[in-house]
Amino acid sequence: MSSSALLGQVLGMLILEPRLIESCELSATDFPAGRYRKIFEVLSELWENNHPEDIPLAVLAERIGGNGAATFTAALLDGLQKPTPGVFGAAVREMKQKALTARILAKIERQAKSGALNLEEVRADLVDYEALESPMSSFKPLSAVEPQAISELWTGRILFGMLNLLAGPPGGGKSVLTIAIAAIKSRDLGLPDSKEIITGCDSLFLCAEDPIAQAVRPRAEANGADLNRIFCIEAEDLDAGEIFGRLRQALAANPRIKFVVVDPLNAFLKSGTDYFRDPDVRRALLRPLAALAEETGAAVLGICHLNKRTDESGALNRIGGSVAYGAAARSVLALGLDPDNPERRLMAPVKYNYSKMPGTIAFTIGDGGRVEFEPNVVDIGADEILQRRDPGQAAEGNFAAEWLVEQLKGGPVDFKGLLQAAKKESIGRTTIFRVRKKVGVITRVSGFGQFKSSTWELPK
Repeated sequence: MSSSALLGQVLGMLILEPRLIESCELSATDFPAGRYRKIFEVLSELWENNHPEDIPLAVLAERIGGNGAATFTAALLDGLQKPTPGVFGAAVREMKQKALTARILAKIERQAKSGALNLEEVRADLVDYEALESPMSSFKPLSAVEPQAISELWTGRILFGMLNLLAGPPGGGKSVLTIAIAAIKSRDLGLPDSKEIITGCDSLFLCAEDPIAQAVRPRAEANGADLNRIFCIEAEDLDAGEIFGRLRQALAANPRIKFVVVDPLNAFLKSGTDYFRDPDVRRALLRPLAALAEETGAAVLGICHLNKRTDESGALNRIGGSVAYGAAARSVLALGLDPDNPERRLMAPVKYNYSKMPGTIAFTIGDGGRVEFEPNVVDIGADEILQRRDPGQAAEGNFAAEWLVEQLKGGPVDFKGLLQAAKKESIGRTTIFRVRKKVGVITRVSGFGQFKSSTWELPK
């Protein structure tokens, strides 16, 4: 089946069974610019807002607009019946495989013409392609699987060969703590409350915010690090697509690097990725990082911020903008201030897949960023630490909702300009429409045809 036929088949299935949007890892960028992408965006928006049983073709045609819209949308249903999840999943997989194949071949052809073949550029696409292969090809009996012991950089907290997360509020000490960990490992020493077998290792920091000369090195020195065993990649000038290639090159050049810190995670999302959409986050960031950890055996620790949820859903749902962050990581740690002593930091396990979770680590940060760990664990859980909020923080809502209120508090704002501003903050169109209801935004439309415009404003 041709690529265009597959695109139409997938969209037709979603028109007939829009609930399948919940089970697929699709985003607008999986469709070529034009009507195919526009239809997916409209379908996503309609599902987020109304959860319809099916999509009326008249509504869809009106939303995508242009000449022949009704004929085009009707053609998407030609010969289709309501699909099962299995049939839909197979169509999505084939569609993505064709797109990835074309992308890989185009990159290799471009490199061949320039005379500079660099397979690192296509490695991420190859990893995605392998993940899309038919599940039947990966069936094997347990007898064919070689057992492997769990290996830990920090007992019960940071795992080798897997993706780990450390989350906390801005200024809470996340970056300082990771440097202290690297400093201890550079001296072949053990971490507090730990019984790890592999004691020392080299570390690599991928830094998007903290300047290396002014922040990373002084903090490492303050913690007594062997500076020859801690390496840094400054990511300011790197395209998001280059990040994973650079990491692989560094780890291949120095196999002693077994601790990799990505600080912060969301700085390395590709442009256009929706920070709040699970499939986008998994595909663009979490899956490649997990694959890197598994391939190299390194403990990859991603630094991420807390969202601004205030409900009682638990600490794991406070991690990042999407639940994909906590779901993808094998170990999740939360860092917060002691509610009774703001000079004291508490690092509590939120999730650990392979044993009983250990106690909370307490520490203080002294001059120059020197970390002083307390000898005993503390009996305070992550839920208690993270649910206590600073008075200055917002009382309700999440980042997207608060951002929208901030944009609209000065009066009506042109909708197109608002979408462009949201894109710069990695907030997708679907997310904006979802939080619109929560905020109670009023939409006003004026003009007709090509002169039609709309504004959003807060209720009076």
